[in-house]
Amino acid sequence: MFLQWIKNLQVGDSEEPDAYWEERLGALLLIEIARSDATIDPLELDAIRQAIQVSCLSIETAEIEEIITAAQNDTEQMVSLHEQIRQINASFSRQQKLSLVEQMWRVAFADGDLDKYEESMIRKLCGLIHVPHKEYIQAKLKVTEA
Repeated sequence: MFLQWIKNLQVGDSEEPDAYWEERLGALLLIEIARSDATIDPLELDAIRQAIQVSCLSIETAEIEEIITAAQNDTEQMVSLHEQIRQINASFSRQQKLSLVEQMWRVAFADGDLDKYEESMIRKLCGLIHVPHKEYIQAKLKVTEA
């Protein structure tokens, strides 16, 4: 699983990340958004599938499902997102972070109900990945206007 790869990085393992490591990192955060209101709606899972597909056009459907399943399993076992946030801050460009924030909003709005816990989680994650409040709001408006 992806969390095991991250743990290996921490102890100095030289194993290279798989081809979809950025999608896996993003999927973990998107699953956290979907879980933040206590239920993962099928429409939210569809939004996560679309987000992964958009981030990597060459990815196969089976690989998308593997990423989502691994992310769901990993989020159930995680105590914190510290290492994932560190990886995003170290590896993602500003544009990738903004795209991820937009995808977070798409997941939050997917079921037609923006829960206060979803919004709070997005705000918290934006702070952790160093996305300014102005861009947090711009991403929200962009998604709601679409």
